[in-house]
Amino acid sequence: MWETQSDMKALYGSHSLIFDILAQDSKGVFYNIEFQNGGSKTILDRAIYHEALLISNKALKENEEFSNLRRCITIFLMPNDIFDGKKQLYEFTLAEKNNRLYESDKVSIIFINSKNKGNKELDDLMHDLLTADPEDMKTEVFKREVSKFKTTRRGVKYMCKELEEYVKEREKNGFKQGKIEGKNEGKIEGRNEGMI
Repeated sequence: MWETQSDMKALYGSHSLIFDILAQDSKGVFYNIEFQNGGSKTILDRAIYHEALLISNKALKENEEFSNLRRCITIFLMPNDIFDGKKQLYEFTLAEKNNRLYESDKVSIIFINSKNKGNKELDDLMHDLLTADPEDMKTEVFKREVSKFKTTRRGVKYMCKELEEYVKEREKNGFKQGKIEGKNEGKIEGRNEGMI
């Protein structure tokens, strides 16, 4: 199962998100895959929030036992190595701070960058994600699927329709989020005025 532009709801008054890709594999593991053009180390805070919403929305069904907690992985695909560690992949997990007495694989945040090379499959994946020309792609499935959407009349028509719907949805969600933030700011300002 997978879907693009998946709306992840937060509690009322909290910040909701739209995931670039939400997927679940045959073992029940959920993945949130995000494409980032830039960023700094503060993007880790954003990734933590993404992971938190993924867990709160998908890790357990209503009334399900905690022992059934599903694994949730947030992956940020980026052009640059924001950690400057000369690694292609960085993985953050939940672990006991000092002696790693406990570490959970239920929570993972992974950053993959195209700046550093290492694993050939990741090298090819990152190359293909940053390449506009399907003929230059190294992964056959990407080459085939991207060609469909870029070179056939039906594919181009479909992509234009999807892009229009994406823009409308982003505008709608932006307006809704702006209303919520405006209400919250108004409440805080009202309280502050009342204290003076």
